Amino acid sequence: MRKIYSFTYKPFFETLKEKGISQNKFMLDNELSTAVMDRLRHNKNMTLMTIMDLMGMLGVKDIKKIVEIVVTVVEE
Repeated sequence: MRKIYSFTYKPFFETLKEKGISQNKFMLDNELSTAVMDRLRHNKNMTLMTIMDLMGMLGVKDIKKIVEIVVTVVEE
């Protein structure tokens, strides 16, 4: 048995929804590039600094509001 670790930015989009902010409004209000939004939409790597910037833009202190670590157990 082994564990495979991955991540998802689903919490980021849930946080936007909770706050009533559209993706386009968030991008425009924060001068966020389409490249960063693309990385979020497709669960691609980002620096911790970028994630911290997103936390600041959304006014959240918990990284779990932006990214979730997913652990999958694989039987071998």
